[in-house]
Amino acid sequence: KIIKSLGRPLYSHIYYNHNFTNSKSKDHYIFKDNKYWGGIIYDCIHEIDIILFLFGSVKNVYCKNYKLNNIIKSEDFSSIFLEHKNKIYSTIDLGFINKIKERGLEIKCEKGEILLKSSNGKKNSYNFEIIRYSGLKREKEIIFRNKKIDHNAQYEEMINNFLNLKKFNKLNKNLLCTLNEGIEAVKLVDKCYKSNKTSSIEKC
Repeated sequence: KIIKSLGRPLYSHIYYNHNFTNSKSKDHYIFKDNKYWGGIIYDCIHEIDIILFLFGSVKNVYCKNYKLNNIIKSEDFSSIFLEHKNKIYSTIDLGFINKIKERGLEIKCEKGEILLKSSNGKKNSYNFEIIRYSGLKREKEIIFRNKKIDHNAQYEEMINNFLNLKKFNKLNKNLLCTLNEGIEAVKLVDKCYKSNKTSSIEKC
């Protein structure tokens, strides 16, 4: 009911940034050329999974990958633009260049927005907010805020979902990715790399 009160989703932005150069040995695959591993988008495919889970299949994709850090031989930053079939638009930013690990999701709706941010600095911080705007002046109202997150709850739910999974059929409220959804995500990643190579929009 809370989320429905925000109106139709219009746009989403999801990001994941990490600094693997300080936490991985020089023999780790991320320091090698793309041909020896999947590349930054495959390594951060969970963001693709989340966007497809929330907003469904994609109609068009445009992607640009960049090499910003001389330590890594492959691309270490990717910016992706998605046009979903339901006319919702999403952007995804992925990077290996941050000093600290950060992950976030922003969903802009007709009457509000949903914000989820996590950061692993000296003090780990997590923040989840649902904000609603009302009136001509779009007055801001925080209708949900949660700063305390149970880290074990997600894994407990995942195990329960797995135990209740029957063959390849997704049950109601089951958050596990099915085989077909996994294939759809991999196909989208392939379109991202093709778009980066051709510098053009790829149809899905």
